Order: sequence, then C-alpha cells, then structure tokens
Amino acid sequence: MNKNLQLIFNLISNNKIHEANDLIENYKFTLDELNEVNFLKGVINLNQKKYSKSINFFKKNINSKKLQIDSVNNICLILQKKNKKKILSKLINLLLSFKPKNNYIFFNIAIIYDFLGDFDKSLKIINEIKDANAEVIAFQASIFRKKNLITEALKIINNYKKDKGSYYLLKEKASCLAYVEKFDEALKIVNTLIQKYPEDKSLLFSKSTYLLALEKYKSAVKLFDYRFEKNQSKEKFPLKKKLWNGEKNNKILIWSEDGLGDHILYLKLVEFVSNVNEKHLIIDKRLHHLYKNYLLKKKITNIHIVNQKINLNNYDSHIPAGSLMKFIDFNNLKKISYLQPKKKMVLNDNFINIGIAWKTLNKDQSFRSLPFAKIINLLSNFSNIKIYNLQFGDIEDEKKFCRENNINLNICNNIDYTNDINRVASLISGLDFVISSQNTVAHLSSAIGKKVLLLLPIGHRWYWNFNKKDKLDKWYKNTFVFKQNTINSWEETLDELKNELSEISKNPSFYRI
Repeated sequence: MNKNLQLIFNLISNNKIHEANDLIENYKFTLDELNEVNFLKGVINLNQKKYSKSINFFKKNINSKKLQIDSVNNICLILQKKNKKKILSKLINLLLSFKPKNNYIFFNIAIIYDFLGDFDKSLKIINEIKDANAEVIAFQASIFRKKNLITEALKIINNYKKDKGSYYLLKEKASCLAYVEKFDEALKIVNTLIQKYPEDKSLLFSKSTYLLALEKYKSAVKLFDYRFEKNQSKEKFPLKKKLWNGEKNNKILIWSEDGLGDHILYLKLVEFVSNVNEKHLIIDKRLHHLYKNYLLKKKITNIHIVNQKINLNNYDSHIPAGSLMKFIDFNNLKKISYLQPKKKMVLNDNFINIGIAWKTLNKDQSFRSLPFAKIINLLSNFSNIKIYNLQFGDIEDEKKFCRENNINLNICNNIDYTNDINRVASLISGLDFVISSQNTVAHLSSAIGKKVLLLLPIGHRWYWNFNKKDKLDKWYKNTFVFKQNTINSWEETLDELKNELSEISKNPSFYRI
C-alpha cells in the first residue's frame, strides 16, 4: 500500500471517516491500486452505515487473492447487522473455503456461527485460534453459557490466568452468575466494571436487569432505558426528542419495542399510567383485536391503538412501553386480565382440556424449553385429560413422536398459530388450563386470565419473579409457577407437575390458592 492509501487507512483507523472519504474521492489511483481503493471505499461506507454501497465495493475484491478474505469477512459482518441469516450461512462457507489463518477472521467466523445459532461450529472455530486473548476466552465461555453449561463456562473463565481483571472476562462471569441466579455476586462485578468503564452504558442495562431480578424496582427502572445502548431493544423513535418523563400531558405515544411476549407484558402498564389525558399505543397488529375488545368491555376511552403512519409532531411526547415502569407504583399494580377474545372456543366438557406449549424459538435460550416426550407422556397417562397444541413454529418431530406412540395431541389445523393470535386466544379461552414453558403462550394465556401452570428454568427472565406461595407476584392473575430445582434437570419439576395433575384429574374444579 503506497503512502497516500496508507494515510487514508490510518484516518479510517482513527475514526476520521469524513477526511478519509474526501481524500479517496479525490485520489487518482492507478489500475494496480484499484482493489485496494475499492476495499478502502467499502470500509468507509461500512463506517458510514451505507451498507449496500459497502457490499458493492467489497464484492469487487472477491477474486483478489490479497483482499478476498477481508472483503468477504466484511460482507459477512454487514449481513449480520442486516439479519440476513440465509445468505450469511452460504457466504460463511465461501469464507472458510479461502482457508483463513488470521485469528481475527477466525474470531469473526465464530461470532457469525454464534449469531446463526450454531454453537458447536462456533466452538470448533474458536479452538482453531492460537494464543487466544481474554476477549476470545470470554466469548468461548459465553457459548457454553448459551448451551446452559454454566459450570463449564465459569471454569473456562477461572482457568484463564493472563488477565484476571479483563473487562470481557468479568462481564461474562457476571452473566454466568446471573444465569444461576447469583444476582448479588453478578451485581458486585458489574458495579466494579461501571467504576472502571463509566463510558460503557451497556453495563448499566445489565445492572438494571440484576436489580429487577432482586426486586429492587426503584433503582432498576432508572437504568432500564440503557437497553437501547446495548442494542437489546430497537429504538423506534429518538429518545432524545420529546421523551415523556412523567409530566402532565394531553396526548402521549407509547410504543412497544421487543417480541410479542414483551408487547403483551408491558401492555398491562398502559392502564396504570396517570397524568395523561390520551394514551396512543403502537403494539403488534396481532394483538389489536384482543386489546380493543378489553377496552370496550371495560369502557376505557382514553387508550387508543394507532394504525396509521406516525408523526411525532401530533403528540406531546412519546415513550417505549418498557420504560413506563419508571412511572408505575409496583406496590399498587393490580393483577388484572387485560386481553379479551371475542369468542370462546367450545370444547368437549367430558374432558379436562389442557393446552401445552413446551419450547422457545429463541436459540440463545434453549434451556427454557421443556422435554416434550416426558411432558406428553405424563399428560397421556390421565384418561380424562385432553391435550391441545398451543406451540408456535415447527412441531413436525413432536407430531411424529405422538403418532409413533399413539398419543393424541389435538392440533387445530385451521389456526395459524404464529399469526392468528385471535383464534389462538379463543382456543386458550375455551381450555381449562395451560401448561407452558417461558414463552409467548405463557404471556398470552396469563394476560387472558387463564390458569397457567408455568414451568420455569433456573435463569428465567426477571419478570417471572414469584412469591413464597409460588404464585406470580407482580404481573399476572392466575399463573402458578413450578420452578426448576437443579440446572439442566426437569425431573423434580415434572414430579411436582404430576402430583398437581393427579389432583386436577380427581377433581377438575381443584386448584390451590
């Protein structure tokens, strides 16, 4: 690389992107320098978040032996940012076919496999890295954590002797400790990191989740907005512009930012927000009818669901739904049912009708899923229980298991379980009970007010906290918890569930208070 191109490269490295761009646009390059110029233009556009332009420049170097590995690697990083998993899984094979030897490239490949949910391949690539630094070791531990192998993850961290005070290692250690619900220990580590790295606002979000799990709500909710710094949630509207801070307003816009389960969870808070005349709400379209039915039934007229394109100028202020926790008194948060199906599906009264949902579709959280074979076998032992499917997503393996074992899992083929939430809610409303893992069905059933037997793993989400009576403490009215006692083992929990089902089977009107 000649002096001029080296200067441009140095400017990029020092984050002086505009200066680098001005120089390269005016640089008269030779034909021999074309590939290097295209690469630098690709990097500049990548830094400017002009992803399509960046990809086009990197594509021009795919046949350049000198720059093809770095170019394809950068394309992969862009596709990851754009969440293009199908294309990415193909392109990663191309990158591997170049037989890279650079540790940086290996690390990026491992990160991409992690992003694709292929943890075993990610670990295999990590093992190719020689003289791994603290960041790589922490990442390796994070993969074991995602596989719910917490003991192994902590061992990896503790066995690394070179840099015990590493930011990456300590942050991952805190995450591991939080997964096994040692929140006080995790909090101490994060507080130490915050003092050392005050500019890293993502640490404040981690702190908020640990405080929430410890039910220290007042301290936690002040930090909860830092989830946007960590890219845990997508900022739909700029938080620096017209953000509602609890002041008296005529008209505010409330928007939900996460998955369907979180939309349902935070929907409860809207009703308890005071100091506002009109509340306008953006939620997942699949929930519109259920929430409107509830508002009509309760004759609530100051809450409106927004359908049209949003102009912030039409509102006094806005706020993400999760941030409403800052203005809610948790001690006075009533347990209400706040989703209302229009119709209740009529089912056979001669049976105890139980719906089941057993897994999460989140690959990073697979430990939340229940062992289907054991659950379905347990239920099929009761002759007066009829089992209905409530599980979203692909269940072909489970259907096959039921056919091979002569177990009747009732599946409503006329319901699109993922998209037709209204009909799923009608089915839930007609059931006697729901048995669920920690997933969207648990939220939906609970918000409808159906009795839910919720099987929780160690390391569950903070908002499923429960009191000594095993009944959910803050959010839902009729949700009863069966908590895992040993990490990675559901045996004791299923024994508890079996005893509960025995009582229900003998007396369908039975339920503990």
